[in-house]
Parts: sequence; structure tokens; C-alpha cells
Amino acid sequence: MNRRKRLRTGSLRPGLKLRLVWVLAGIGLAAALAVYVVPRRHARITGVGTVVRLYRVATQKTVTLPLEEYLVGTVAAQMPATYPLEALRAQAVADRSLTAYRLVPQGASPVPVDADISDDPREGQPWISTREMESRWGWAYPFYYLKVLDAVWSTRGEIATYGTQPVDAVSFADSDGHGTENAEDIWGVDVPYLKRVATVAAEGRAPTATYIFALPELDRLLGLRLTAHSAVRVLSRTASGRPLIVQLGTSFMTAQYLAGRLNLPSSFFDLRLSGDQLTVTTSGAGAGVGMSRAGAALMAARGATWRDIIRHYYSGVEITRMAAL
Repeated sequence: MNRRKRLRTGSLRPGLKLRLVWVLAGIGLAAALAVYVVPRRHARITGVGTVVRLYRVATQKTVTLPLEEYLVGTVAAQMPATYPLEALRAQAVADRSLTAYRLVPQGASPVPVDADISDDPREGQPWISTREMESRWGWAYPFYYLKVLDAVWSTRGEIATYGTQPVDAVSFADSDGHGTENAEDIWGVDVPYLKRVATVAAEGRAPTATYIFALPELDRLLGLRLTAHSAVRVLSRTASGRPLIVQLGTSFMTAQYLAGRLNLPSSFFDLRLSGDQLTVTTSGAGAGVGMSRAGAALMAARGATWRDIIRHYYSGVEITRMAAL
């Protein structure tokens, strides 16, 4: 009677319980190994189609990659993998659009003749390898890799176009609540789809950073001769307050140039000369033109699709599927 009751209630003998535990553990281990091994060996995009000849500044070598595999590296390099998937998809489409734009000759190019694009953000867009992803993400590498791969693969062939041409869909890390800038104000060139966009409502302000430069160091970096009595000021700003023209002593320069020479994370800064030191306080990160990646993440968290994000940051563009890419 007791045995029948145990069978009816579904109870298992100790031996069966132990075997079940081992089976479930084996399934879990197999799943974990599959997730870890897939990014390393099998989840590479190797189909024929557009290839990118990428010049790596660190090694001074050119490597050739299928377009979509290249994009996995650009998205991973530029946008935190913790961001919502729709934001990562928007980054993938922006990077694909920029790459398609740069693959068309635009005149004199700073990259070597055997390359299409560089991983120097001043000449192309950042890119990292799977080894660099693993170093950056640590134990979370397999999960983040597959997430970025999903963002790229689920939008394959999709680009933003203006008229009939791919757009130079630049992006930057964080506007720090200031919104984006007109390309004409920053670069001196009017680009119809790179217009100022107000900050996304309630976009959080990024932490400020402070850098202190001794005047001899500034003189070395900028080729100047500054003293404690030199004029140091911002002469003009954009509508958002981003500096445009800066005066240092008797020299005048763009804020972009100064940020580049001093290796600042942002061209949105304030200057203060005190004695023989210049204090530079930055906010946000990047040049402020194109898509704010932090803003894209906030839009995605509120339910926006990658198409919504692209159309928000790139004025007047269309989403076009290019089967040939």
C-alpha cells in the first residue's frame, strides 16, 4: 500500500534522484560550454559579400574582414554591451551606414592605399577584436558577444540614406544633457542630416572630469609661450554651450583642435588659468555630432526601436535595405 502511494504522488527513489541531478547538471554544463565556445569558434560571419580592409593603427597592418564581422568589432568598441538591444541595433546600423559611406572614395584619404578605413576614430571608427572583447568583458564575454552579434545580424543590410547615398553616420558617447551639434558649427561643413537635436528628456548628466596642465607642458603640446598673465578664454560657443573658438595667449584655435591636442574626452569644456597652471573641466564625451549613444540607450529603454533612434538623430534620413552589402 505504501509503495503504491509513493508511486501515485510521483516520489523518486534516491538512486533515480541522484541520476536526475547528474543529468540536469550535465545539460547545464553543456549549455554553458556551448555559449562559451560559440563566440570563439562558430559565431563568425564568414559569408561572401562586402569586405572591409581595416588599417589597425596599433600594429600598422591592414586586415580584411567580412562587413558584418567588422561591424561586431565597431559596435563592441563604441557602445557598452549592457545597453538595451535596440540601442545596439541602432549603433550597428549607424556603423554600417558610415562604413558604406567611407567605402566610396571621398577624395584624399589619410589611411594607407591598401585599406578602406582605419580604427583611429579621427579617420574612421574604433574597432576591437574578439580577444580585446574577451579582455574587456571578462566572464561575461560569451553573453555580450552574442548580444552584439544579434544586434549586427538582425539588422544586416540595413543602412541610413539621404537622397540615394549612405550617410556618414557618426556617433559619440554622451552629450551630458546638452544635445547634439550642427556639423557646420563643429566641422565648418554643412551636412543636411547632421543637425542639432535637443537632448532626450531626462537624459542623465555624465560626470565631469578635471585636467590640470602646467604651462610648460601646454607650451610643449601646443607650441605656445604662455605666462600667468596670458589671456585664456572661450570666445564663442554653439547654441548648446559647446566651445567653438578658444584664445590662449595670442593664439586662437578651435575647441576641437585643443581637445585633440590635450587628449581630452570631450570638446565641451571650461578653462581657468591660475598661476602657472591651466585647469580644464570637461563634461560629456565626444565631439557632439551625430547620435548620442547614451541618448540612444535612454530612448531604447523607453521603448523606441532602432529605426526610431536613427531617424531621431539623423535628420531626414530613410532606412534602406541594401541586399548587396
